[in-house]
Formats: sequence, C-alpha cells, structure tokens
Amino acid sequence: MTEIVFNAEMAKAYDEKGPRLLVPGYAAFLQAIATLLEADLADDASILVMGAGGGAELMALAPVRAGWRFVGVDPSPDMLGAAQAKLAEAGHAERAALHVGYAADAPEGPFDAATSCLLMPFIPDDGGKLDYLRQVRRRLKPGAPLLMVEGFASREPEAWARYLKLYITHGLLRGAPEAHVNMAAGAQAGLHYVSTARQKELITEAGFASIEPFFQALYIHGWIARA
Repeated sequence: MTEIVFNAEMAKAYDEKGPRLLVPGYAAFLQAIATLLEADLADDASILVMGAGGGAELMALAPVRAGWRFVGVDPSPDMLGAAQAKLAEAGHAERAALHVGYAADAPEGPFDAATSCLLMPFIPDDGGKLDYLRQVRRRLKPGAPLLMVEGFASREPEAWARYLKLYITHGLLRGAPEAHVNMAAGAQAGLHYVSTARQKELITEAGFASIEPFFQALYIHGWIARA
C-alpha cells in the first residue's frame, strides 16, 4: 500500500477541504450506504469500516441503528483521533473500536458488513489491491455485503486529461480554493487508478460474488458485493 499516513495538520485539512469539496456525490454515497445497510442488516450487526479516519462513514452509520457496533481501521492515528472526537461528541464512542493499521491488522471478525470508501487508489495494482480485498473478504460472514466507493480513471493520455479537467472543475464549482484544487489534482498522478472493469475483476478474484453497482457521480462509482 502506498505509504500516505496523515498527520494532525493533514487530517484537519482533509476534513475541511478534502472529499466533502473534491469528491462528487460524497454526501449522497454515504447516505446510499446507510440506506443499503439499514435495509440489509439486523439490529445487532457488526460493521468493519476500512479507512475510518476522519469518521465520515462512522458518523453516517452510527445514528441509523443504536444496536450496530463498529470496528474502524486506518493507518493514521491523527485521522482516527478526529473520528474518535466526533463519535464522542455525538455519543457514539462506546459503539466503535478504532484500530491503527491496514487491512491485515484488522480484527478477524467475522463481520456482518464492511465499507471501503476512497481507498483503492492508494494501493498499487501489483498484488496489493487483490490482497486488500482478500483481507476484507475473509473477515466477513458468508453473504455479508461489502460496500465500496472509489474513483476510476484511465491512464490513457486523453482520458486522463479529461479526468483531471473534471476533477478541477468539480472542486472549483464546489467552492474549494483554487490553490488547494490544483495541489490535489497534481497529487492524482501518484495514485493507482484502474478501470471499472479491472475493479470488478479484482473483486471477483478476491472471492466476492453478486457484484452490482449502487452509485455513480462523474468518475466515482459504488459497488455492492457479497462475501
């Protein structure tokens, strides 16, 4: 996995000027995940939240059912600290156990569901993406859903240029500072994007079944797959 671990300053900037401004449909896909899990899970379900730093997914899901319990995993202690603070302020802290680390460091479960949002571009497709998905898969109960939301972009020059134009235009229209948008766009080259077809191939190879789309906004796609 690409070694990008957010410190306290980066965590604060991520929360204030990150996905909420730069990711198309950010609030909508969190609501969609909450809706799908509300319709699918029992009152006492346990949910694995990969990349839980910042707390967005935890804060979207915790109010849905009071009996749900969460395990959040993230490599950044500062990002998890931000998540813990939000959970405590909202009265949900006792329902979530947060762990510093990567997928291989996550508790074994088994869990009734898992979420993975905006993580895969940080993982090279050199076996790392497949290993990540396999690590999540083996921690799920049979038939448990994985809800994954990621950005997808082709590295073919013309397609990549269009992706960057959309990325910048979306951020500016959302009100993100121009310098911040340009800096974030420049960082995209260091990430490991794949096509949607490749993503589905990886999900299948990792042992998931019944892969279906549940969300799309520009270059952001959401999948639901079953363990």
